[in-house]
Amino acid sequence: MLSIVLLLVSWGAPAHAQTREEYNQVVTKAEAKLSAAQIALEQAEQAHSEAVQRGQSLQLEIDAAQQELLVAQTNYEQSLILDPTWIRPTKEVQVSEQIPHTIQVPHTETIEEVTLVPREVTTLTPSGLTAKSYNMQGYNNAPPLPGENRLVSTLNVPNINYNWGGGSILNSGLYEDVVVNFSGNIYIPSTGTYNFYAPGDDGIRLIIDGNTIINDWYDKGGGGSTTSLYLTEGVHTITLWYYENGGGANVWLYWAQPGYGYEVVPSSAFGTQTTTEIVYDEVVTYREVTTYTEEIIYETVWHTETVLDMDAIHPEIQNPELFLIVNEKQSSLDTLTQLQIENSGIIEVTSNDVLVKQQELNVAQSELEAIPPFRELPPTPTPSSEPVEEPKETQPEQVPEPEQTEPTVQPEQQPQVSVEEQAQEQLEERATENDTGVLPYTVADAVTEIQAEQVLEALTDPTAFAGAISEGIAEAAAFVGELLTDPGKAVTAVLENVSQAGLDMSEDQREKAQEVIVPVVIVSQIASMMVGRIK
Repeated sequence: MLSIVLLLVSWGAPAHAQTREEYNQVVTKAEAKLSAAQIALEQAEQAHSEAVQRGQSLQLEIDAAQQELLVAQTNYEQSLILDPTWIRPTKEVQVSEQIPHTIQVPHTETIEEVTLVPREVTTLTPSGLTAKSYNMQGYNNAPPLPGENRLVSTLNVPNINYNWGGGSILNSGLYEDVVVNFSGNIYIPSTGTYNFYAPGDDGIRLIIDGNTIINDWYDKGGGGSTTSLYLTEGVHTITLWYYENGGGANVWLYWAQPGYGYEVVPSSAFGTQTTTEIVYDEVVTYREVTTYTEEIIYETVWHTETVLDMDAIHPEIQNPELFLIVNEKQSSLDTLTQLQIENSGIIEVTSNDVLVKQQELNVAQSELEAIPPFRELPPTPTPSSEPVEEPKETQPEQVPEPEQTEPTVQPEQQPQVSVEEQAQEQLEERATENDTGVLPYTVADAVTEIQAEQVLEALTDPTAFAGAISEGIAEAAAFVGELLTDPGKAVTAVLENVSQAGLDMSEDQREKAQEVIVPVVIVSQIASMMVGRIK
């Protein structure tokens, strides 16, 4: 009867390691298995997530490819071109031809003869300055002179007299990082020394007749250099470069003619050109003359000609180049669709793999939770043959050190196989015998069963069994009495110590497992009281 009780205990009670080292090995192995299962699940979920994201990206590409194909098909159907192989037809028409004949017709008339007497006339005409604005974005202080690729606008201006402040420079739409080139002609009214002053914000460079006379090509908030130049009367070329880096913007050009103060160079001085032309004065005389004029008369002659039919309509055809684009877009869409089909298979495979890895994680979690807390086994006392003395009331004395006993010579031991390895082999044997391949039986159950068998072997020692059986029976009797008087309370108390095993089982497997586990747990409680006393 005791063997049956212990066998049931070994099936339903939590497993205990024989030593702390063995217990730690069991826990470490279970935790490692759980960690590996968690990593495998994360990797499977990552692979599944990547496949899903790849599918979403491919779907966006497919939608875009479908739209591009629709646009290409619409263009192919609607964008017609003239047929390059078409030849305009001909037709025969009646054409009239005017044949000319020349005749001499006399005319007598009074002729007015006009004699032209030439003379020269010199005039001065102003034409202003040409102002070109360049975008110099990216340059700061003293930018290089720009090329025509940076030209923004070209205007004709009367003179150089501007204070834009923070506004657009010459209506170019640019407010800073701008270079302006003013160029044209300047008319010098009399020979002499002229003073020039070109203040500006920021840089100024003044060139007359190809010579740079002011070079203030740097950032400044206004003002500038003055210079003197001897010029002869007449037209001279002038160029003024100006740049604005940032902030306020202004530029002026002043001159001081010989004997005068500074003033803004007036618009009348810019672009004034000397124009010399010959005019003729008319001298009129009259006389009568007879003249002969030729008159042409025409004779109409009809004949037939073959001409192009200009009324024929040039036929239109669909553009073959657009048809190649349609084929290209269709090929791209087919490729993306095939990739989406292949990726759908990958999504299905990774989804199944996630379910498998989740199942493996649940199993590893259940195995770890099934390991009970470690309980240190008390040492077994050595039986003594000497009679036990009656206790006497004496004063407390210092406890002497226990006598050292000679170590018992143990027989040579064979290499032991760990309980976990035996349990794994036993679990594999039961799985092989089960057709479904799923058992309500874990590695922890197998460890418990093997340890119970080891307890049974220990109980074969009559001395150890006799000393504890009486106390175990008393405690077990008390539990059985509670089980008979109030079974609900007793079973509830027992089940509170059972972990939530079997969460990864099916409903049918869990019901079958409970039919066995509940009676086993009750008997295990009774047997544990007995075994506890024996230990």
